[in-house]
Amino acid sequence: LKTNSNVSVQHIRLDFGTSHGKKVGKHIELLVGKDVPKLSWEAITYHGMEKKSKLIEFDLQGYKYELGCNNTMLPEDKGWSTIKFDISIEDPKREEPFYQNNFQGKEHSNFIGIDSNADTVILTTSASKAYLKTSKQSFKFNIASNLKIKDIKTILKTHYSEYIPNSMKFIRIKDPQFEKELVELEIKSIVSHYKFGILYIAENQTEEDDIYGNETGSEDFEEFLDFIGDRTELTGYEGYRGGLDVKSGSTGKYSVCSSHLGFDIMFHVSTLLPYSAADKQQLERKRHLGNDVVLLVFIEGEQKFFPNKIHSEFNHLFIVVQKLPKDDPSETTQYRVEVVCKEGLPKPFRPLLFEDNVYTKNDQLRKILLSKMINGERTAMLSPHFINKFQRTNKTLFKYLAQQFLKKKNFETINA
Repeated sequence: LKTNSNVSVQHIRLDFGTSHGKKVGKHIELLVGKDVPKLSWEAITYHGMEKKSKLIEFDLQGYKYELGCNNTMLPEDKGWSTIKFDISIEDPKREEPFYQNNFQGKEHSNFIGIDSNADTVILTTSASKAYLKTSKQSFKFNIASNLKIKDIKTILKTHYSEYIPNSMKFIRIKDPQFEKELVELEIKSIVSHYKFGILYIAENQTEEDDIYGNETGSEDFEEFLDFIGDRTELTGYEGYRGGLDVKSGSTGKYSVCSSHLGFDIMFHVSTLLPYSAADKQQLERKRHLGNDVVLLVFIEGEQKFFPNKIHSEFNHLFIVVQKLPKDDPSETTQYRVEVVCKEGLPKPFRPLLFEDNVYTKNDQLRKILLSKMINGERTAMLSPHFINKFQRTNKTLFKYLAQQFLKKKNFETINA
């Protein structure tokens, strides 16, 4: 493997074969993405961190914390400090419709790889590119013009034996409907919107039932809702609804929505969802917030927030916010922000919190919080809980596509 890291996109060149001791000039280049500094939980964890936690109960088993860090903790020579101010979306290529952009409507071939001892894979090739989709991840290649499908098979079996055993057969699907299925599959995987929960915690509350039982929020909470997004009447709402009822009002009259960097956002606000005096657990509220990956927690009082008391297999990330007291009502509002998440998240996510965790209420803070929520959910999707579900879904879907199109007999088996 030859690696060239002097460009913005790193290329790994895989050379194929020799003839009488000379390279035959056949190769593929794997596009592996930008060479950017990678964060780790160790990089933002430091001695005495527990003294800094003002809002979240610290050192709970199974959780990781972000409580702010200074530049001395991050290697300056690798550009880590800039991540503190970077509100951009992590891994933006995740939304790139690679198949549509590079193959749809152009001359190319689609193959299904099948083997009794491996998951089904899908391979697409053209004169200059190849695209391998497995149940776990996808690989994008530039290929030499003289590279034939047999050569590509050999290279993939050599370097990606985890996905492509030697016994795997590749079958070229000639049915034009298969291209439409691949486009539809890609469209469904592209994320254009997010739903997040907003949970209000009143003074002295630590238990889940008490928290979900808040019929209304305080004036400070209402101020925060108006700051983070736009209060919207649900009936007749035509934007992204995040599972809320926009016809009959069964999920409340109003909610809060926003948009950020091209993504539509709908919030599930605990106090705006229907309250039932007869239901101690407020299951209607939990039905929505309990299925959100990210919760924005607004806490009042001096008690700490216990993430382990919020029972949900989906809630993986909590961004906890508290309004700071003012000596003078005319002073600008400030908020303290802390982050805690389940330890399955593989790494922290930008933007990193400022060293003192205190922010002035302004548009910059709103963008920081929205970016933090979006990047947090994107990072959570890489945790075992979600990645395993994603892989199982892909495994079943690829196998189903293979079964459906092999029934039609419009295919060609490629011999090794």
